[in-house]
Amino acid sequence: MRVTLLVVPLLAACSADPVLGIASRWQHDTPAKAAPVALGPERRVIVLLSEAASLGGELVTVEEQNGLPVEGPTPGAPLTARAPVVSGTRVFVITTIGKLTRLDFLAQSAFVAPESPLGPTTTPVFAADGSVRFGTTSGRVFGFDADGAPVLDVPVGGAVTSIFVEGTTTYATTDAGRVVGIDESGALEVDVSVDAPAQGIAVSPDGNLYVGEATGLRAFDPIGDELWKRPRAARVVGALLQKDETLLAWGEDGVLERLDQNGNVIFSARSRPDGEANPPAIYAAPLSIEGDRIGAFDASGRALLIGPDGAIEDTLDLGQAPTGDPVIGELGFAFIAVGSSVRAIDFTAEK
Repeated sequence: MRVTLLVVPLLAACSADPVLGIASRWQHDTPAKAAPVALGPERRVIVLLSEAASLGGELVTVEEQNGLPVEGPTPGAPLTARAPVVSGTRVFVITTIGKLTRLDFLAQSAFVAPESPLGPTTTPVFAADGSVRFGTTSGRVFGFDADGAPVLDVPVGGAVTSIFVEGTTTYATTDAGRVVGIDESGALEVDVSVDAPAQGIAVSPDGNLYVGEATGLRAFDPIGDELWKRPRAARVVGALLQKDETLLAWGEDGVLERLDQNGNVIFSARSRPDGEANPPAIYAAPLSIEGDRIGAFDASGRALLIGPDGAIEDTLDLGQAPTGDPVIGELGFAFIAVGSSVRAIDFTAEK
């Protein structure tokens, strides 16, 4: 394990407003490819591996401020391709073979469920009752409580591409283009179709659904009637509702758009300047940054700071594509897995 701290010089105070940009604050190296990260209590970042090191997997918690270890590294943790979900000192991990386990910060396992592996899964999420929900490529949505007991098992007719929980409803999208909302009993509240594959879903406070599809972004009302469609040049892989109730949608065309809830485009930002062919796709979820800015990562391994008007204000080359989605901690740093490391990225650095 190696931690590199990157010192960014402080600028002298001046009367003009500071120019914000991107800086790398620290890099925590792992013995093999790092899994997508999660946040823990007391400013911890939870780090696992997606590929085996010499002693298999490991778990380490590191400090948000400097990337130094708090607990671990502890060998013997399961390998995972997905970010864990964390409640207090409980870390719920979906293993690479499709089993759910609950670990503490020293990688001690409380249970492994179910008995037979479920195969590849989506990233897990917490439901309102504290259970863990996820979908599988075999076309089912599962839920397990905090002790590993099953609470949900619903077939959805296609490999599950994403999952989202709002209130007591679990939403799932599939590679066949199906979008469902499942209540706590396992009954379907919503069942609609979009251009396959469907991936990424956002839900507004009044229950409207916004779903990525092969040809753009589509919106539905709470009972599944279509409201509008925003065509795109390639598949939209994610949608995110902002605090101001605008929408972000991003995808394989290398474009991140901000829209209002009527589908009107506020801005359309490309991962490369206009006129450059084949901009790298944007797969990772974007982040809200102060000053109405957006932090994003493209598939070429660049971090992007997008201004309120959609202009690219700064970039930072990470060297390779990130793994999974970033998370933003209490200190305002974005944490993301990049190859055999976890990086702390500051989108509000003064230039």
